[in-house]
Amino acid sequence: MQRPNVKTTYCEISSSANGRIDLLISGDWKNAPRGTLPTARHWWQGQIQYFTDGATNSPMIQIFMDKSIKEWDDRLPAFVLGIHRLASEKNFSVERVEFPDALEQLLMTTSEAVPLSGGEHHSQHGHAVKCIGFIGDCGIILGKFFCGRAFIRWPDCIALLQQVGVNALPIVALISFLTGVILGFVGLIQLERFGATIYVADLVGLAMAREMGAIMTGVIMAGRSGAAFAATIGTMKVNEELDALKTFEFSPMEFLVLPRLVAMLFMVPLLCVLSALIGIGGGMIVAVMLFNVSAPQYIIETLSAVRLADFMIGITKGIVFAALVGGLGCLRGLQCKKDAAGVGEAATAAVVSGITAIILADALFAFLTMHI
Repeated sequence: MQRPNVKTTYCEISSSANGRIDLLISGDWKNAPRGTLPTARHWWQGQIQYFTDGATNSPMIQIFMDKSIKEWDDRLPAFVLGIHRLASEKNFSVERVEFPDALEQLLMTTSEAVPLSGGEHHSQHGHAVKCIGFIGDCGIILGKFFCGRAFIRWPDCIALLQQVGVNALPIVALISFLTGVILGFVGLIQLERFGATIYVADLVGLAMAREMGAIMTGVIMAGRSGAAFAATIGTMKVNEELDALKTFEFSPMEFLVLPRLVAMLFMVPLLCVLSALIGIGGGMIVAVMLFNVSAPQYIIETLSAVRLADFMIGITKGIVFAALVGGLGCLRGLQCKKDAAGVGEAATAAVVSGITAIILADALFAFLTMHI
């Protein structure tokens, strides 16, 4: 059944009697404000789906380009490649007609670098291979960064440093203080039975410096920054901004992943130290206010029990947890499905996998430090 034409400012779609679907691209794709041009998925779901639902099996989609279009930006090739990719998922054939040579060459090059036929579902083996490949890519870009050979947008990195570090400080301080209060209260109740309340300083100091400071900071970062990374990158994938980056030969690893990893690696260890100090202060407040331990006694006992090596263990854990949370958040964003539900699933998966990785890594640290 032939359906009536649908025309908007930038696209016109029509169907012929033999089931072929014609898509004409027109309008100003160079100077149009951001957000006004159609994206491939929204256009497909809003218009093309209307025609393909009533078309014959595996219809052909022909894409034409108005000859009045002389200039365009990244949004036009991203739109065309998106139509190709969506048509491939539905087993529809696509043919480009009367495209300018420059745009045709760009599309041909991009389609070879970024395959158009890849589906969303992969085997467990392929998923594992991609995860290993992502770990390798992270190692390479971090190596380039520390050697001074990586491309990094410093304004983005500075904004992420504020988001990951400064903005997270209040919640980290609150949770760490309450953790120190709980450890101090529980420890003092038991130690008071033996007249050894002063040793609560040893308990809280070692626990916060070696374990709880890094763990609580890592868990907060997983729920806060890991989810944010996954949601941000996932939304960019849904809006086909990642396809646009690849079209113009920008590496998503350097453009998106590297600034987030750098921000996490620099800020999380500092937050771990602050978390440990604030937790020790929380334990001291309980000891001083409820159990008649003087503040100077508590501080002296803490300094005698907690060594620099204990803080270094916590800092090392913080570095590892930062890499795990930041990397998993970015990975889940890159693996996001191209719909709104996929963004939510990616954020959830980033939090769950980040916390799980933190617990496993901490167990490994406990085993190694026990033997060392």
